Amino acid sequence: MSEIRSVGVIGAGTMGLGIVQVCASSGFDTILFDVIPEQVKRALQTIEGSLAMQVSKGKLTPEAKEIIMRRIKPAADLSDLRVDLVIEAAVERLDVKQ
Repeated sequence: MSEIRSVGVIGAGTMGLGIVQVCASSGFDTILFDVIPEQVKRALQTIEGSLAMQVSKGKLTPEAKEIIMRRIKPAADLSDLRVDLVIEAAVERLDVKQ
């Protein structure tokens, strides 16, 4: 089995952005995709705010926050998910999942 170095997450809602944050915080290059590009933008802002909160509480250094944020990349298309592992966190609707 090959080593996992990169993760792709499909779905930028609450569950997806949480998965992205955990993956990036764990050292994985992480790509986030959602069919609604604005949702990806909001998710990245939410993650940045969450990490900033951790910095303000002394749980994370500003340098670590920046490293984590650099690991996260938005994807414009599913074909951009050239990663070792894909996690699907799309809304619970069959038509969307298909």
